[in-house]
Amino acid sequence: MGADDLLSLMPVLGLLEIKVAEMIVGDIAILPGDEGFDALTICAGNKFIGFHEESDGFTAMEITRSAVKGAFRV
Repeated sequence: MGADDLLSLMPVLGLLEIKVAEMIVGDIAILPGDEGFDALTICAGNKFIGFHEESDGFTAMEITRSAVKGAFRV
């Protein structure tokens, strides 16, 4: 699809990029991940939901919005 990372893939998929401050519940947030692989998470108000290596599955994470690399409206 011509994308080098998650940030450049989201617009190709037709998702609208928004400012981090505009995120509402259900929006997608890209967070920095380990070893150069970013993480796709879902905004859940003041928390983000996604997979984490220290969890057995989907988990709620408390992340400051300043750590968000990009935000997209679904």
